[in-house]
Amino acid sequence: MNYYETLSCNFYGNIGGVVKKLDIELFKKYKRLSRGSWGKDFTLWKVMYIEFLKKMKDEDFTPPMELLLNVFLDLGKARKEGTPIIMYPFNFGPELFYAMDLAPLMQEMFSV
Repeated sequence: MNYYETLSCNFYGNIGGVVKKLDIELFKKYKRLSRGSWGKDFTLWKVMYIEFLKKMKDEDFTPPMELLLNVFLDLGKARKEGTPIIMYPFNFGPELFYAMDLAPLMQEMFSV
């Protein structure tokens, strides 16, 4: 199955354009990235990631969806590596935290 299989119009500006789908190959890639232990206190985070991934299977693979999947993976990776994780509000840029070698998590991303 091809990633670019349908023509549609969606909220993200793909008007009459090609929309990438989270097909089985892409699903397997993201599932593979979640393997291994994320730490005892990150079990719920890993379950949330896997269930989100399952829910989005065969859906449009939009930039916000890709961002969410990568946030899950980045925080899991930071936890494995012992990098401190810091939560910040939506009106604060994360660039400063990246410069300080911290893993930023915008708290509103998962609280609403």
